[in-house]
Amino acid sequence: MEIAQDAAVVESRVRAAVAYAMRVSLDDWPAGEPLHNVPDGIYDSLAQLEAIVRLERDLDSGPLTLDQQAGELITITALTEWVVRKLGERG
Repeated sequence: MEIAQDAAVVESRVRAAVAYAMRVSLDDWPAGEPLHNVPDGIYDSLAQLEAIVRLERDLDSGPLTLDQQAGELITITALTEWVVRKLGERG
């Protein structure tokens, strides 16, 4: 999948999916800042799962199976790198 090569595209999709799951705007949120610090937003395992399901649909990627790193996916940067890696593993 070509999208795996373009981290900027993936990051914009990650930002949108997480914002949707958290029900807040993340337009100005720093990519490296923990999402649980977002004012008026809740980033927990349910929000994470909802964001990942949305990404699977938006990227037409099929399942992006969570692994042991799930607890480390607390920033937009970490989520973006994870998605790019998962897509890259598929060749």
